[in-house]
Amino acid sequence: MPVGHQLVGYSRVTDRLVETHEVAVGVAFDLARILAKVPSTDPDCEGCYPLDDASAMAVALQIGAKIDTYAHEYFLEGYVA
Repeated sequence: MPVGHQLVGYSRVTDRLVETHEVAVGVAFDLARILAKVPSTDPDCEGCYPLDDASAMAVALQIGAKIDTYAHEYFLEGYVA
């Protein structure tokens, strides 16, 4: 099954999912994978990996997304496409 990837934001107050942004295969995904420190044991990046604020902003810039690192915490998450 093909795996897609998203930059997802969760509210720092409620821990609820509040936003998702598609991260297409290519430069943005390669950057996100490095910044999220995805281990070699997860070659398809199927897991959920936290991004610090600077890393989340770097990924958001690559994909053209506006994010709020003050209000939300961000992760690189894989999903079955």
